Amino acid sequence: MDKVLKRKKDDSMYDSRYIELEKLMNIINKLNKELQLVKKDINNKESKSKEVVSYIEQKIKENTKSIKELENPFLLFIMGSGNYGKSTLINAILQEKVIETSDIPNTWKLDLFIKSDNEKVEITYNDEREIIKSLSNGKKILKEEEDKFKISKKEISKKILTYKNKLSKDKLKEFKIEQERLHLYKSDINQIKYYLKNKKILNDFTIVDTPGLNQTLLKNTVKRMNKYYQKSDGVIWLIDAQNIVSKETNKLIEEINKIDNLHEKKIIGVVNKIDIIKNDNDLERLKEKVNEIYNNKFNDIVYISARDALDGIVNKDKYLIDKSNINNLYKSIESNFKQVCEKKQIDSKYKNLSIMKNKILDKIYSYKRSLYKDISDYNEIEFELNKSCNEIYLYTLNHINKFKKKKIYTKEDLYSLKKAIENLEVQCSKEIEKNYNTLIKKADFSNITKNPINTKVYFSKSKYLIINYNNFKTVKRNNKLSSFINQLTKANSEKVVNDEVALSNHIQKNITYLEDEIITTLKDKLDEIKDNINEVKYNTFKNKYLDYNLIKEHISYLDNIENILINLR
Repeated sequence: MDKVLKRKKDDSMYDSRYIELEKLMNIINKLNKELQLVKKDINNKESKSKEVVSYIEQKIKENTKSIKELENPFLLFIMGSGNYGKSTLINAILQEKVIETSDIPNTWKLDLFIKSDNEKVEITYNDEREIIKSLSNGKKILKEEEDKFKISKKEISKKILTYKNKLSKDKLKEFKIEQERLHLYKSDINQIKYYLKNKKILNDFTIVDTPGLNQTLLKNTVKRMNKYYQKSDGVIWLIDAQNIVSKETNKLIEEINKIDNLHEKKIIGVVNKIDIIKNDNDLERLKEKVNEIYNNKFNDIVYISARDALDGIVNKDKYLIDKSNINNLYKSIESNFKQVCEKKQIDSKYKNLSIMKNKILDKIYSYKRSLYKDISDYNEIEFELNKSCNEIYLYTLNHINKFKKKKIYTKEDLYSLKKAIENLEVQCSKEIEKNYNTLIKKADFSNITKNPINTKVYFSKSKYLIINYNNFKTVKRNNKLSSFINQLTKANSEKVVNDEVALSNHIQKNITYLEDEIITTLKDKLDEIKDNINEVKYNTFKNKYLDYNLIKEHISYLDNIENILINLR
């Protein structure tokens, strides 16, 4: 188990989520600071360095988004059947009269109550159209919708009254259903968001008021309600003290419990309207009955009078507030929802941090293994390149020294020398090509290098291998050299020398020039090879990672990120 998680488990309780948010964001900020330093020297968008940085950056962004959810209020879901006083209860929970109470149950929309610095109402229609109004103008629109509903309801009631004595009970019921289907006003509004400056419960919760679940709901409303329920952090289930044995309520609770099994919601049962109960004995009997029916369905059951609570709050009547028992509901919300949700939420953030930590470390370790291998190859190439070039140079120099020991006088001698140089040329070219192919492959870190350079060396075409014997004529004819020269000398030769020394010196001088030319040619080719391999090595390493000269600093920044993650406490 990670140290940070182990510490929290041992402590059993966290600081407030705002303090934990600050702690977690400090970690994220440190990581981002080091990440920016890593990023600054990486230019190639296709490099492995860019890939690992992008991966780390993405994981930090994901975790930051998750951590910042600690700033968001939890979602408190208010549910119940029919007109059980939900509007009054919500006003009591908000500790201010925000929504108008009505005898008509909320059957057609979701109401959300959200903390905001600017008070307003956001209205959403069935076609997903949204409008934003001031709080007062928004309430006017909603009142107009309610009035249209009431008017249509009255018109239907008049028609039903006309046929009351003309139809049987069953037929009258059918007639009522048909009239409501045809003429009952159905609003196009399916969601209202109240943005309020409430500094109390909305600091910790966004409240969602659902339509009465025993009503026929529009498809869009049901869809939204299910979405919010799945996201909710706690549920208040409202029960009417006058109607606790409702089969409909039981059925609805069973259905919601099936959903709840998938989402592990905590539910507080709130039995409302205890103000109608006349004495303590009746209240005790009510509690016994409620416990008998609901004891395994709720995490807590609270008995309140939302009406007394709201009246007490509005009129600042402490007696009514205490009598309403609303304070016990506040405490239950605190212990069953806020504290539990905070712990669960913070647990989740530390768990996500641990997952992020392990993923980033795995990525860095994998990246470093590849990087260190290529750094090793990068450094070995320099050594191997110098070694191979030195070996080829010494091999050539050794053969040249053999040439010096030979006395060259005749064309046959010169031909033998040329053959020896041609052989040297072939052998050097083969060795250079073999070493070049090995090293250029090793030096190409991106495996994309094309058109390798020409590795052949050319020694045998040197002008110093051509001796013009016609320029030499000796006086003495009794030796092999003189006889050979006589055969080569033309009658019209303009330049005549009278000793063998001049010819020998000329040939040896040419051989010396030839040796220098071979060495120079070889050095030039080896330098070209070195330059090419080093250029490929530098550029492809840079393409794969970054400038080799920045690697030490690069690794240092990555080490800092590692240490931040490893040393989490």
